[in-house]
Amino acid sequence: INKRFSIDNWEEINEIFKTENTKKFKLNISYRSTRQIMKRAGEILISAGISDNIPQSVARDGNEVVEELFATKQLMVKKTIEEIAKLREVSKKSIGVILTSDFPINGVSAKLNEANVPHEVITEFFDNFKKDSIYLVPVNLVKGLEFDSVFVLSFNSVDFSDKIEGVFKKFVC
Repeated sequence: INKRFSIDNWEEINEIFKTENTKKFKLNISYRSTRQIMKRAGEILISAGISDNIPQSVARDGNEVVEELFATKQLMVKKTIEEIAKLREVSKKSIGVILTSDFPINGVSAKLNEANVPHEVITEFFDNFKKDSIYLVPVNLVKGLEFDSVFVLSFNSVDFSDKIEGVFKKFVC
């Protein structure tokens, strides 16, 4: 049981799954993320003083995680559009653009439209995922989603502060 992310004790699970055949498994390996992503996620948790149950990745490699600071939101969005264009030259895989509270989806969507970058905006009711699309996702809807490439746009240090909520937000992204 990981108290930070879910239930407090197994009795809550036993109330939901009332069967003698239920088995419990401890999952501490991520089969979805690359070593590089899981290494960075672990560093984020450790930097916040959380060192128990750091997830590990299976043998799946990817690109190193890149974190870049920008002087303005406009430069950040411009660079993201340029990087999306580079990715599109070599692959048509899915791309997620995760937006924190200080990035209005409509504004980023308009910039993508201006650059002729087709994309989908994810809302809580969105369910039309395709393998090769570009998605704009508010940070509160990102948990459980998986993309081949991801950009996280945040210009507000509060979103990813060292306080526990900010650390978990960054970890999930």
